[in-house]
Amino acid sequence: MALQNTKPIAWTAPEYPYQQKKRDWYWALGIIATAIVIAAVFLKNLLFALIIAISAFSMALYAARKPRQIQFEVSERGVSIGDTRYLYQSLESFGILEKTSGPVLMLKSEKTFMPFISIPLGDTDTEDIRDFLLDYLPEETHDESLSEVLMEYLGF
Repeated sequence: MALQNTKPIAWTAPEYPYQQKKRDWYWALGIIATAIVIAAVFLKNLLFALIIAISAFSMALYAARKPRQIQFEVSERGVSIGDTRYLYQSLESFGILEKTSGPVLMLKSEKTFMPFISIPLGDTDTEDIRDFLLDYLPEETHDESLSEVLMEYLGF
């Protein structure tokens, strides 16, 4: 592979696409969580009831949080997300996925517990990113994971 692009490409984007939650969303979360807690208490499973209550509270806090702006960079040393750098040796391939919220760079990692890394591209030129990464990684078609589809459906 001929390394033509040596100038890093950097951009800033929100860590995830923010969707304002309506009051109904929080009511639905509360009603569902309360029903599960009542069922767990009725079945004498207090630990499960406590876990559901804490989870619902945490989910409500996370849903209200606005995303941080994160600095991203692709360079000859690897792909950086904030202070975390992924070296090309630890990555298998990349793909660019067009979503309704904007283009996303999908990196396939060698890690078992985090096989895919999703990076929002914001206003960055996807062709520049593609051309740069082709010098270091093969391009493959990557689909969103089930957890990402579920989180997007729930408004996260």
